[in-house]
Amino acid sequence: MRKMSEYEDNAQKCLQMAATMKDHQQKKQLQGMADAWMILAGARKRRLAKWQADGAEVSAAKTGPKNDSGVGEAGALPNE
Repeated sequence: MRKMSEYEDNAQKCLQMAATMKDHQQKKQLQGMADAWMILAGARKRRLAKWQADGAEVSAAKTGPKNDSGVGEAGALPNE
């Protein structure tokens, strides 16, 4: 979560700087940088959601089906 917030903060800073620019090219560059930071924040958010979902699957595996020996396969990770 910390990195995602950092990325969003960086995007906000870029937009704030862009708002002060008189040069159109510089303004566009900063807006592009803000977009890139928001893309990174979105990707991070999706990764965190996947990790949380995968963690729930691993937790379910701990109490789930047993293998042939009667032992649960808690160490098994879901296929990606």
